[in-house]
Amino acid sequence: MWYMKNKITNRILATGLLIFLATPFSPPCAFARSFEAANPEAKYEPLTEAKLDQFSRRLNVSETRMQALSELIEQCSTMLYPTSSSMAIFADDKTRKVYERAVAMVHRCATKPTIKLALQSREENLNFWALRQVTAKDKDLIPLVEALAVPGRCVWANNAVDTLRQCNVNEAVIGKYIAASKDTDVLMHQIRDDKEFNRRLSILLDDNDESVKKNALDFIGYNEGMAEMYHRPFDAHIFDQVMTLSHSQSSSLRESSVAALAWLKKYDENKVVARLCEMALDASSDVRWRVAVALRKFGGNKNATKTLEDLLKDHCPLVQYFAAMATGPREHIEVLRELSKCSDVETRKMAIEVLKSLETQPSIQPGHK
Repeated sequence: MWYMKNKITNRILATGLLIFLATPFSPPCAFARSFEAANPEAKYEPLTEAKLDQFSRRLNVSETRMQALSELIEQCSTMLYPTSSSMAIFADDKTRKVYERAVAMVHRCATKPTIKLALQSREENLNFWALRQVTAKDKDLIPLVEALAVPGRCVWANNAVDTLRQCNVNEAVIGKYIAASKDTDVLMHQIRDDKEFNRRLSILLDDNDESVKKNALDFIGYNEGMAEMYHRPFDAHIFDQVMTLSHSQSSSLRESSVAALAWLKKYDENKVVARLCEMALDASSDVRWRVAVALRKFGGNKNATKTLEDLLKDHCPLVQYFAAMATGPREHIEVLRELSKCSDVETRKMAIEVLKSLETQPSIQPGHK
């Protein structure tokens, strides 16, 4: 949940202002050039002065204020919540000023009544924004923050716990929410002891709720892509559980186990490669393309290399694409050219983009740096 739950991050793509650095081995959605590409049902266009005037009018009407605030937050998220991995780039000074005005409009909404409504909202981006506004002086808002810390109530449970701590709420109260949580974000940030962390994660991997298991698997798999300070030392028992879940009847759990296995390869690399090679024959193409991505990490392994060669001939275009990217796109120009004409829209778009990129990059000759 923690790596994709943030709808705000998705909306960031809508503005066209974010530099989004995706590796060739990211999931398909990572190649989205716009929010529309990742979420076809949504349509966002860059802000203009005229649109901000419309937002201003809606913000001044109680019936439309919260919805307008939600939409405005989504559209200027890159500037509201800057991170080390994203930045806003503007075509000109006029556009920059438009977004600066949008951010100022959001800041002016930070009144006690509006923050209270945002905390009570079912809109996750309003919850996130409101949690950042609450301070220790806002004693009357603490119960609303506590409600967001309740397990299963809000995807921002960890942020709610952090806000409670910043507001000097009793640690015994905070501990109650942490103890009951099934949110890996809460476990990662709030449980410091590695042994206790693994114990709690193990419980999630055994949970009766498939979505909880999947979230735990995804957390393990995506841990590799996080900053090193957030890497957790998963133990051998976690490895065994992931291996078992890779045999699940649920294709969703098998999908999520692929990256987790690759990240836990230190426990038994040969066993991991053998299992991934078996999974390359999985009935689900969503399992197979993930296997192609994972096997790239085992370039010196003959079995991994052979399996990637087989995946280049897979009947699913997406699987072929990731197999080509894993083994070197320049070595598989013809495969990419065929994929650039395939019926699968997203695969076709990605293949076209890679081919364009290769055309602009000089071929590196042996012996050249």
